[in-house]
Amino acid sequence: MKKSTLAIGMLVALGALWSGGAWYTGKVAEENYVSYLQQINRSARLISTEHGLGKVENVKFERGFFSSTLSYDLLLTSAKDNVTYHLPMVGKVYHGPITLNNFSVAMFSADLALQKNEQTALWFTDDKSNPLALTLTMGYNQQVKGELNSSAKVNLDAEQLQWTGNVQFELDKKGFGKTLGNFPSLTIHKETEDPARPNTILLKNVKVNVERPSADLFNGQYQVNIADFALNGIDKKGQDYHLQLDDVSLALNLKQEQNWVDSDFVYQIADVKENNRSVAGLQWNMMLNHLDADALRLFLQEAGKLNQQNNLSAEGIKALEKLLNNQPHLQLSPLGLTNSKGKATLNLDVGVVQNVLNAGQQGKILDLFNALKGDLNLDKAFLKEFIATSLMASDNRISQADAEQNAQNILDKKLKSLVSQGLFKETDDKYTLTFNRDNDKLNVTGKDYSEQDIQAWIFILAMMIYAGGV
Repeated sequence: MKKSTLAIGMLVALGALWSGGAWYTGKVAEENYVSYLQQINRSARLISTEHGLGKVENVKFERGFFSSTLSYDLLLTSAKDNVTYHLPMVGKVYHGPITLNNFSVAMFSADLALQKNEQTALWFTDDKSNPLALTLTMGYNQQVKGELNSSAKVNLDAEQLQWTGNVQFELDKKGFGKTLGNFPSLTIHKETEDPARPNTILLKNVKVNVERPSADLFNGQYQVNIADFALNGIDKKGQDYHLQLDDVSLALNLKQEQNWVDSDFVYQIADVKENNRSVAGLQWNMMLNHLDADALRLFLQEAGKLNQQNNLSAEGIKALEKLLNNQPHLQLSPLGLTNSKGKATLNLDVGVVQNVLNAGQQGKILDLFNALKGDLNLDKAFLKEFIATSLMASDNRISQADAEQNAQNILDKKLKSLVSQGLFKETDDKYTLTFNRDNDKLNVTGKDYSEQDIQAWIFILAMMIYAGGV
């Protein structure tokens, strides 16, 4: 069973509990509950076509005066091995207006947990924890607050996953709102040709924060923070390999007004270490704005099928063309790397004209842009350290002194050549390149270049690529 199949199962479980609780508090008529259940199963089929099937069966209610027992089987079918997993779920729905499990004023509250059977027994890490234990309360304002606690060890295909985590949520009746996840540890063991040396991924202190106010795909805030990411495995030479990422954070904000989507993306890594050697830190701030929402939705839908087909579909290509033809705007501020010696940063502002693909057929490069400017700043000390580290990583026989000397030789040969050509400006401690579109010319580090100059560059570059020179 795949990880995505397990996630689908959790969604189906939540949906079934929700419907059962609403039915028992009189908010949904008994005869309508069957249609709710069918809707859950239809939704599961829609989102799980590729990875497997999830559905709810054998639903049973035993109604009491203050509470009702709810049980059902959650069925997950793995598309890869065609095995169906039966996950028995058992819980209680406590009736309002005063719920007896937590004495809250609510429409209902509920507790639900996974039960052991032959297939799920191995998922339980001990006798005290549960792979899937859920509590929630639904108020009379139709808001649901709850908490999901999970501690499990699961075998999925050739991988073994083990995690401990907690998810808190506050959602409306359609499932939209705020979700906060906290996972102190997540371990993934993946089999290799050598059973004694599996690839291992260890994540510590993972926090996930999602705010999605509505069903609209393109409105919301998504944040992921990972204090420590470690990969231990085997490289192509059969040698032990270790990759360490410190303080990883990713944030995505999406905002849609009418049919236009703006996105703000921030990705940071404090330090990347390869085989215990610091390589660099990463700072990536990007805004991609003025995206056609309908075209973006269709493009993402078709792009998601690429693991089933080799090429983007005709519908996906048309959607991409529509995105490009409606003046998307890209900004990097900055894209940067850092190490103990300095930094390298790229700032970029690029916008294209309306119907840019048609404009491209006219053969003029500069006419494609309504905004084109940027700057590249390279600290000399950063470059020397970065190149030396890369050389030592590729060949552990190279000493620190030799790597630094080789790095300096590369800089003297490559960068100083670009300085002599006027592309870069050199100061005592850095190299700088700037560019800006100014009417019918492109100014690069203080020198103007015409449309003909740019086309000549592109022709030379294309010939070099064709000849294998780049």
